[in-house]
Amino acid sequence: MNDLYRDVINLRHKLNNVIDDHSHPSSQALKREVQRLEDEMQVKKPLKSLESRVKQVIDCLKQAERACVISQADINYLHRQLEVILQSLRSGKISWHSA
Repeated sequence: MNDLYRDVINLRHKLNNVIDDHSHPSSQALKREVQRLEDEMQVKKPLKSLESRVKQVIDCLKQAERACVISQADINYLHRQLEVILQSLRSGKISWHSA
């Protein structure tokens, strides 16, 4: 398991801890997209596909921010983590063989 995959797992755990309203549609959509990202990483989807998924997660995070289901500090933290993941994917230095 590579570091990037662990980062996504940690992001999912953090997300579950910081959501204030788990029943809100924005929360559910965000959790679903993060789980999809984790699943796609697990089956080693192409990097461009993963980049696209991260962008979808960021869009869901923005919706969750507008819905006020996560504190602003936690939104900022999650957004920074997603940007780091996105940069790692864009760098092309990810090797699935190290997993």
